[in-house]
Amino acid sequence: MASKNFLDNKLFLYSQRIFSLNSSYNYVYFEFLSRFYDNKNKKFISSEKIFNNLPDEDLLLLDIEIFKNAFNSLSNYSKFFKKNYVAFLNVSRGSIIYYNDFLKKLNKLQRIYSIPSKNMLLEVTENCNKNVSFFLERCLNEGYQVALDDIGKGFFNINNLKKYVFNVIFEFPYKDFFIKIDKSYTKDFFKYTDFFNLAKNVKLSYSSINLVAEGIENKLVLDSLKYYNIDFGQGFYLEKPQEFNFNYINKHFIKS
Repeated sequence: MASKNFLDNKLFLYSQRIFSLNSSYNYVYFEFLSRFYDNKNKKFISSEKIFNNLPDEDLLLLDIEIFKNAFNSLSNYSKFFKKNYVAFLNVSRGSIIYYNDFLKKLNKLQRIYSIPSKNMLLEVTENCNKNVSFFLERCLNEGYQVALDDIGKGFFNINNLKKYVFNVIFEFPYKDFFIKIDKSYTKDFFKYTDFFNLAKNVKLSYSSINLVAEGIENKLVLDSLKYYNIDFGQGFYLEKPQEFNFNYINKHFIKS
């Protein structure tokens, strides 16, 4: 593993598809999710616990290890996909703080595994407010797609979007931009209808924004999100995370 504190942990890549709610797209969208297995204690451990307890320098190294595994998997399997794809991957606080080092290493991996940058979407987590705009601009300049993750939590309060997003959107008017709404708002949808109205107004003002609702767990919420013109949905009701291997690829990307 990337960090010396987690040499005994084995990394598994899981996947969860992201579904269009109101339109048809010629792409398959899915998110890579990291799962860590403690070989010593013979059990899976919380990814959140690992990321929350690592210093920024180790977070950068761990991100690169995850991207290396993701690029390797895509290199092996993407040739079987019936449609083109966009793979979402989280980027931790450490990689945003040290974004020059991160992008240098990422671009090297991209060349080694021949994965087009346009097929990769980098999700910026809500627990970092340093270098976010610089990071987004660099990623877009180098051909990657970008998203802000867990809007409504941490530094990514929806009222602060202008600080992180709108100036970038003006500089890249023809680039799609994804905003992922935190699952706590989706799960209690009817408690947060004002929040979704605000998100809907943001979408109306900036057509290049794609709204993604995380944590969909039932049909009632799914239908309500469609009514509010949320673009994409993700959650257990639509698909549970599954290990990213040939069986998963065969079932969802080849036969479907």
